[in-house]
Amino acid sequence: MYADVCAFKASSNVLRRSKTKDCYKIPGVPRDCTEADIKKVYRRESLKHQPDKVLIKSHAVLSDLWRRERYDLGEDVR
Repeated sequence: MYADVCAFKASSNVLRRSKTKDCYKIPGVPRDCTEADIKKVYRRESLKHQPDKVLIKSHAVLSDLWRRERYDLGEDVR
């Protein structure tokens, strides 16, 4: 019974992630990047293009350690 609940939670997290935009793919950084890498990529992209809401949101999620951990676990971060 417990295994079924865990499997359901994992599948619902995967489904939720597939419906949202990937915060790592938008700026083009790997999942194991550092905060300095995120900052460098965000500054470079914002100089090239006017930063839009999607880039700003992904930077906000990835630059905050607590929100990034929650995002990696599949939780909804806003």
